[in-house]
Amino acid sequence: MSKGRHHDLCLVAAKWLKNKCHYKCPVTAVELVAAGQSCIPDVIGFNSDCSILVEVKISRSDFLADKKKFHHIYPTLGLGNFRLYCAPWGLINPNELPDKWGLIEIDENNKVVNVIDPTKGRDVNYKKTNQFESNINQERWMMYSLLRRNKINL
Repeated sequence: MSKGRHHDLCLVAAKWLKNKCHYKCPVTAVELVAAGQSCIPDVIGFNSDCSILVEVKISRSDFLADKKKFHHIYPTLGLGNFRLYCAPWGLINPNELPDKWGLIEIDENNKVVNVIDPTKGRDVNYKKTNQFESNINQERWMMYSLLRRNKINL
């Protein structure tokens, strides 16, 4: 699959975060490069309560290699209070998801066909236990970068 497919899925995931996610994220960024960060998230969304990271995978080998990444080895240094994968439908078996991770599955027409949403718990305790402690300093760098790019002066 091509790099274009990866970017297309990033855009679908960002739109889902803004409009369909249980915790809607009015502030989202796709492949944001910001100073001081240790990784470039495919998609990250913010609202007043939390941050949500989406890792887009377009190949099986990329998904399997992800287990060796920094945010899996040291989860508290990763981004996102909630974390999801976004992949073409059928690429990732839901039983293969790491603990607390969700999944957005996309069809060949870039439509969301299935979601395992880690943000949509039955009660407050579920939501708290399903959250990651995120790297707040990295997230601040990203928010700062977004504000600067959009020339928002408060």
